[in-house]
Amino acid sequence: MNLRFLTLMAALAALLCAPAAHAQFELKGGATNLLDMRKAGASPDVSSGLVNTITVRGGGSGYTSAPTVTIAAPASGTTATATATITAGVVTAITVINKGSGYSDANPPAVVIAPPKVPFGTPVTLVQFAGQAATAATAGPIALTGVTAGRYPRAVTSPPNSVTTIALRRASFGYGFASGVPRYFMGDEIQRPSVSWDGAPLADSNYWRAQPVQPGEEFASPRLTNTVEGLTQPLLPVGSVTVTKSATTTPVVEVASVPATLTVGATLLGREVQLINGTTLMLSGSADANISASTSKPFLPYEPYYYSPHALKVYASQTGRVTLTWVSAVPDTSAAGESTPTYKFRRETFAVSSAAQVEPRVIYWTEKTFDGPMVRIPTGRIVRVNPVFN
Repeated sequence: MNLRFLTLMAALAALLCAPAAHAQFELKGGATNLLDMRKAGASPDVSSGLVNTITVRGGGSGYTSAPTVTIAAPASGTTATATATITAGVVTAITVINKGSGYSDANPPAVVIAPPKVPFGTPVTLVQFAGQAATAATAGPIALTGVTAGRYPRAVTSPPNSVTTIALRRASFGYGFASGVPRYFMGDEIQRPSVSWDGAPLADSNYWRAQPVQPGEEFASPRLTNTVEGLTQPLLPVGSVTVTKSATTTPVVEVASVPATLTVGATLLGREVQLINGTTLMLSGSADANISASTSKPFLPYEPYYYSPHALKVYASQTGRVTLTWVSAVPDTSAAGESTPTYKFRRETFAVSSAAQVEPRVIYWTEKTFDGPMVRIPTGRIVRVNPVFN
């Protein structure tokens, strides 16, 4: 078993043990995932000082051409040589060309198979899916002309040539030096409150529902006269936007105007909003309705966290100031003078750091036109991998 394989196993084990290792999907042993690459490994069979055969111990993945096979030289004698055969990106066989001489039967030589080649070239064309970083960035506009307040940067179309540009006054990129004391790091599990709606310590960690209050969600018997006093239902209102054009065959949607709460990450027409360019929106997929005339449609505002319905946990997916509203799992009569059970609420605001407690990992994008090298997850060695991404 070579060192690179051991390193990969250790990295995946760290993912399994990390507090943030729960997310959108799960990969079971025996499946193939496109997260990283692994070079192949092999071991020789030596007898009478000759390298007779070489057995592939791990075929690796992501090979586009036969890799170089290097056999360590003997203390005295002739160095053996061999070539590799690949099938579907995996090393399937090693053929000994020269058996060499002078090798120790008790101490076979090391066999090194070159790793798959990492794509390289112009970033915009060849290597869009090969990179990793943990950082933060900010920018501001030059002028407010054509730019909705509170939403920077924005694409601005300048007549008469209709050239779409993004104008910046200033921009910074890198780690934040100081922005207050964060409660969580990026990717951390956001814990349910350890106190009840009135601030009293809780003995039952399941008092609060695992999922925070969702946009548009209403409750039959709410008690709003505590930490969310002054609000009305729904506690998190659903937004509304006038759609002028959409189709079930395209992700492009036209709207009359963009409300301040309609940001990238919001859900409209059954899809996530990925880009806002003036009054043109780009969804993550085709819209779920055909619209040709002005029609008011609801949208769910972007939530500054990720809730995993599988792990029943909340994870920090946005840096900076984050506000969550928790609701009790069941209605109760814990308030003074209550005879009818009511749902209790608690609103929390805290900071999330742009740094992460776990090492950033390379993710190879494989959707649409991207094509990343594959990694085969061995059956029985890795039970489950839960990637979390932002």
